[in-house]
Amino acid sequence: MRTGAAVAIEAVFEDPELKRRVLGQIERSVPADALIATNTSGIPVTPLGAALGDPTRFVGLHFFNPPVLMRVVEAVRGEATA
Repeated sequence: MRTGAAVAIEAVFEDPELKRRVLGQIERSVPADALIATNTSGIPVTPLGAALGDPTRFVGLHFFNPPVLMRVVEAVRGEATA
């Protein structure tokens, strides 16, 4: 299914292979100019982004906990992030 999302955030369990599979599914489902992000605090962003056809639109996001009290999000660019 295609979506018109401008941003898609993957937030599955901290398993690199699972994240790569889900990120591939996301990439096939969003417009070519959509930002794709992973929600991770410990997995390097560059290797995850390398699994995408276009890693220039890929970033990492780390939401601090608890999010209702800590309104802080760390954005991490990969080596290929535009």
